Amino acid sequence: MDKLENDHKPEKAADLPSQVHNQPPDHRTRGNIEKDVDTQSWPEQRWQRVTQWLKISTFTPEWLPTPWNHPVTAYLFALLIPLGSMILAVLLRNVFLTFVFPGVLVVMAILVVALLWGTVPGLLATLWGTILFNIIILPPQYSLSLNTFQDIFETCFLLIIGMIISLVVSRIERARAKAVLARQELETAHASLQRLEQELARRASEVEAIFESMADGIYVYDKQGSVVRTNIAAQTFNPLTRQPAYSIRPFPERIKSFLPRDEQGRSLELSDLPVMRVLQGETLTGSHTADTILHRPDGTDVLLNVSGAPMLDARGGVQGAVIVTRDVTERRRLEQRTHEALDALLAMANVIVQVSDEADTTLIETSEQTLPVSRNVAQRLAKLTRSLLGCKRLSISIVEPETEFLRPLAVVGLSPEQEQNWWDEQLQQKLRLTDGPDQAVIQRLQADEVVLLDMTQPPWNSYPNPYKIRTVLIAPMSIRDHLVGLMSLDYGGAEHLYTSEELALAGGVAKLITLVIEREQLLRERARADARELALLQAKERMDEFISIVSHELRTPLTTIKGNIQLARLRLRASLRELPADNDVLRSMLEEIQMMLERAERQANVQNRMVSDLLDISRLQADKLELRRVLCDLTTIVHEMVEDQRSTTPKRVIHLVMEEGETAPVIADTERIGQVLSNYLTNALKYSKVDRPVVVQLKKEENMVRVLVRDEGPGLTPSEQEQVWERFYQVEGIKRRRGSSVGLGLGLHICRAIIEEHRGEVGVESTKGEGSTFWFTLPLAEEDHDA
Repeated sequence: MDKLENDHKPEKAADLPSQVHNQPPDHRTRGNIEKDVDTQSWPEQRWQRVTQWLKISTFTPEWLPTPWNHPVTAYLFALLIPLGSMILAVLLRNVFLTFVFPGVLVVMAILVVALLWGTVPGLLATLWGTILFNIIILPPQYSLSLNTFQDIFETCFLLIIGMIISLVVSRIERARAKAVLARQELETAHASLQRLEQELARRASEVEAIFESMADGIYVYDKQGSVVRTNIAAQTFNPLTRQPAYSIRPFPERIKSFLPRDEQGRSLELSDLPVMRVLQGETLTGSHTADTILHRPDGTDVLLNVSGAPMLDARGGVQGAVIVTRDVTERRRLEQRTHEALDALLAMANVIVQVSDEADTTLIETSEQTLPVSRNVAQRLAKLTRSLLGCKRLSISIVEPETEFLRPLAVVGLSPEQEQNWWDEQLQQKLRLTDGPDQAVIQRLQADEVVLLDMTQPPWNSYPNPYKIRTVLIAPMSIRDHLVGLMSLDYGGAEHLYTSEELALAGGVAKLITLVIEREQLLRERARADARELALLQAKERMDEFISIVSHELRTPLTTIKGNIQLARLRLRASLRELPADNDVLRSMLEEIQMMLERAERQANVQNRMVSDLLDISRLQADKLELRRVLCDLTTIVHEMVEDQRSTTPKRVIHLVMEEGETAPVIADTERIGQVLSNYLTNALKYSKVDRPVVVQLKKEENMVRVLVRDEGPGLTPSEQEQVWERFYQVEGIKRRRGSSVGLGLGLHICRAIIEEHRGEVGVESTKGEGSTFWFTLPLAEEDHDA
């Protein structure tokens, strides 16, 4: 019975739609219920099982309120309604003594319960009603007994009638529920069908809208090649497709008037046409699309990119074709234009990178500078720019920096006669940049902005216009925010709409031309600089050669002069000793001559030192400076040079600072190191005041020895400290001590070369106005060095 009820239990109408596709939770199997309650406690499991059994053994019609739908309510009323019917039967018997059908009320109660809550509650009501009928109605009352055959018959009859009512009513109700479910399923299916039809209609509308709104022409052909359908784009391309008579004409007749050709302009055979290829089963997509040139009725040729696919039936037979055509005429024209522009840009790049060796140049003279511009290069650039921009005429002019005169540089797009007239007019007019009628245009050009001039509007329509130009584009050519030229172009009398891309391209090309012109100017300036550098190098070599020759040529007479002076002094000294003591006048004259000879000898020594410096410089330049290195004590060299300077300049104070008994062994040329120290001391005495001392210091530092000469002269700036070691450099603004000799600016340069040859270093530390400290270092010799 439980299984029967579980299999055929009707459901609430509210649950029926969801049950079409999904089984409700109440229809779970006993095994699933047991699995759900395995994790619960024993009382909870028992209650869960009872609840589940109650749910699967009852059903309620949808019109009952929610509290009456609960299974507990069904079983509760299955007990209460039969009880109420028995109470009512007792009352009726007491009121109506002749009332002889009390069992009818029990049957009615069973019927009500079975109708409302199903078979199991109906059977419960039947059993309970039979028990109550036996206890309350059948004698003896209020006892459960069957004493007579009549009592047994009535009880069994009532029980059987109740069971039949419960089963029959349950079957009837379940049949009704199935009918409701079928009706709802039918309604749901009908609603789904309506939604599907609406969706199909919407999709069809979308497909239709897409079909008609596509910019490409779409043609649908049957297998005979007749046009079945076209979209608006196809009808616009060929208005004849709107005529039914045209569409049914044979395909060869229709296509013949369009003169189909391939990309190279060769005529196409009928079998090579894209439509026929698709009707033969070929698919034209991706890289396999076909480009076809067609001649339109208006006399123009168009290039169509054709793609398509065959329409197949269930057996794979071709039933027609769908052809999609795209007008790529403008795109191919743009591609060709792009290729031409790229070629022009590459050619311009070639002009930029190639070395300019043209001899034909136009020199634009200004008050301050000469700007070289190659007319041949400018003419090539103008031709390339015209090819790049696709204009009819193009000219390039240069603006003089100071006078702002416009000078023609190149023009293209004119006949030879027109070009000659253009050059004559430009050279004769001598226009200034500021002579234009609209200063706002000049300001925009100076601000590096591309300008468009409408020659049909004032004030430009009042100017001569021999070439019937409608619009002129002027692009500035600027170098470092300075306007140096103009590039102007036009498309003749044709109305041309300049796009922002064209304006930007014209501005960019103008800047490129400017770079080419600036590059050529820099190349010419570099060539001049190279020539000047070469001339300086040659002059330097000649000067070095001259110094070498002069120094050698001067050395011999100076040696002779110095020797004669010394010999004259010796003879004069001997004459003074032999001169009588009473001859004072002659003695005075001879002493004066001796003093003059001493002065001459000192000057000869100065000249000899200068010649020695010149010889050293020539040897340094020829890399022939000879050094005789020996093991020597630097302290001895320093001490001797200080004593020599003290004897030479007895009025000057020279302090020598070094440790008593200290030695500083070095491997050096004693004469050359002495020359360096002598030069340091000479400069310190020369450029410091007579009453200020000069300090010479020697100190050892690890593996080297440092010699410093400190003075209190005018000092040097940082830049002068770097340049003082250069050849022929003399510090400007520093006065020598009165009586000191004039130098050539070679001494410190020679000192640095000598010290560096000894693997030492030179340097100076100075503060302007506080004196200078010149120093040099030499590496100490090893103690076990064998001289």
